[in-house]
Amino acid sequence: MSEPDIILPLTSDPAGPKAWCWIAAVEITRQGTKSVSGIPQLEDTWRINLPMRASLALQDGSDVVRQADGREVDVPSPAKSVCVDLADILHDPQVQQLAATLRDVTLRLASGSLKPLPPATPE
Repeated sequence: MSEPDIILPLTSDPAGPKAWCWIAAVEITRQGTKSVSGIPQLEDTWRINLPMRASLALQDGSDVVRQADGREVDVPSPAKSVCVDLADILHDPQVQQLAATLRDVTLRLASGSLKPLPPATPE
């Protein structure tokens, strides 16, 4: 990722290190609290979670600040993670399309009818 998804300043010192927040993952699970309705054969409790992380970089942004043992310095994220049941955003046509596609792809993966392509071989 060349640029963080969301940039939030964590310091007011322009001469100091740069810090930002970013979306660490996009997690889609069946661990929601509300059942999705209105889409045939999709009555599960799907949820989308976007955990947020914060990173600290050198002043020029060239490298993430690390501890002596090489681990990234843990910076608390001021941006809250987003977690929403699909049922709460199902009014949006793109979410309806996502839910139907997600169900189809999930079933195809589980049944074995959708498989990854074999790795490309150099000629």
